[in-house]
Amino acid sequence: MTDNIKQLIQRAIEEKKISPRKAIAILDKMKINEITDNEQKFAICREYLFNCIQLSDYKKAEIYLDNIRNLLPSLKDRNSHLYYQKVRGIIDIETANYSDGIEHLQKALEIAQDTQNSQLIFNETINVGLVFYSLKRYDKALEFFLDAKKIAVKNDLDQEILLTNLISVYNDLGEVNNALEIADTLIEVAKKTDNLIRKTTYYSNLGATYTIAKEFLKAMETYSKALKIAEEAGLDNRIYYLKFQLATTIRMSGNPEKALPLLKDALVEAKDFKKEYDEEKILREMALCSEMIKDYKSTCNYLKEAEKINKKINDEQTRDKIAQVQAQLEMNQRLNEKDQLMLIYSRQAEMGQMISAIAHQWRQPLNALSVILDSILDDWEFDELDEKTLEKKIESSKELIYSMNNTISDFRSFFKEESQFHNFDISDVIKKAIRFTDYRFKVHNIDFKFSGLRSCIMTGSSNQLLQVLLIILNNAFDAITGRKVKEPVIELSQKICDDACVIKISDNAGGIPKGIIEEIFDLHFTTKSDESNSGIGLYLSKIIVEIKFSGSITVKNTSQGAEFTINIPILK
Repeated sequence: MTDNIKQLIQRAIEEKKISPRKAIAILDKMKINEITDNEQKFAICREYLFNCIQLSDYKKAEIYLDNIRNLLPSLKDRNSHLYYQKVRGIIDIETANYSDGIEHLQKALEIAQDTQNSQLIFNETINVGLVFYSLKRYDKALEFFLDAKKIAVKNDLDQEILLTNLISVYNDLGEVNNALEIADTLIEVAKKTDNLIRKTTYYSNLGATYTIAKEFLKAMETYSKALKIAEEAGLDNRIYYLKFQLATTIRMSGNPEKALPLLKDALVEAKDFKKEYDEEKILREMALCSEMIKDYKSTCNYLKEAEKINKKINDEQTRDKIAQVQAQLEMNQRLNEKDQLMLIYSRQAEMGQMISAIAHQWRQPLNALSVILDSILDDWEFDELDEKTLEKKIESSKELIYSMNNTISDFRSFFKEESQFHNFDISDVIKKAIRFTDYRFKVHNIDFKFSGLRSCIMTGSSNQLLQVLLIILNNAFDAITGRKVKEPVIELSQKICDDACVIKISDNAGGIPKGIIEEIFDLHFTTKSDESNSGIGLYLSKIIVEIKFSGSITVKNTSQGAEFTINIPILK
């Protein structure tokens, strides 16, 4: 991006905390149609969208969303596709197109799950929860919010946005004690933030909590703060709902006559913004106020209008879509649990070989340490131990201990669960795989050749990629020893080709029979006669490479034996 455009976007990002209208005025200074860089266009459209949604200007939002949709083919970053699905879903929900909105937000969640990015999964889990909240499925919304809380705790994520959603759903479920537990934290957050949009939401939710707790004076004071902030920020689309909330508190405090004028204003404004689910809430509140002042005709009319809106929101198509989303999420959860169990099982199968590797790699330094200690004792007995000699032998001992410690660190890291994906150098993973298997090859006189190791940054779980390499190397070892190859060779090479890292592992064990080579990656398929062998190693390797790293793994026969090729896109 040019410096000027960068500065304007940054100014707009800062300004939107105070006033979305002022942020849009800054964005209007950039002539988007004259910008040729698609990344710049995406960044500008994204900021426009945020502010348009905050102001409920969905017609204008649609224009910029269409721009983003047209840009998607040229944007390689999957986050841009996730963003489009998310915003498309939000706009659909806000404009009462519930069925399509659910579908788009579900797609956004699936993309987030594929990326394995905990922050993205956290965000999209909250968004799906908000859909159910909008449809008054508060119990289902709470499930998603609590799932998001687990993700946040596990990955040490900021829970500020989650707290305000949790307090909302607890309020609507009437769980005032749970809401009050969050309220104290939310008060402190509201005091500290300079984001007027968030501050409005926080005070609004706090007011709802105090109302349910029947602390009406506190509630009215808090709603008044929220109303003042919303007016200051120009959040017209929030003002009507704050009027509704304030009116509800006034009615509950025993003054329905004072509440009705506020509710009538709120209803007109809600219709202007086409907020049907809010219209229904306001109409039902108006019915309660009318009943309290014994205006039963108005009560009946308000309830009829509310029921019509309710039927539209909860039509059959929307209910079917909700059922599909729930079924898909449950299926994904079961599949994830199954894959995780297989990963653990496969890793445990490697444990015996890892322990053997440690025993072998420790034997030599332990013998060397024993020799050093004996030599120190001999020098002492013969009065030949001077300070220089002692320092030299202590330094040698430390080097040996350091080497042994590295071996243990490698072993521990292999079995340690990684809670979050990270960037890592693939050459480090390859070197670790070599250290784990090198001793077995030496013992069986296998010539292990490796070449072309280059620094290559990946994103994901380094342990999972290490597991893939160990599975293939150990399979090659088993093929060679099982067929008693006379001059056994295993080769590992790495190269960078077309923005991808390519790893090849080959052997000279004669290859895989043509009749079964197509099935080699199938679940439970194995060529080994050992009954304890599960046949899940190569299946897991394929799952890890293709799903976790968005790469590919293939196998072919050469003139000497089998050759596996792993192709993984490089992180830019």
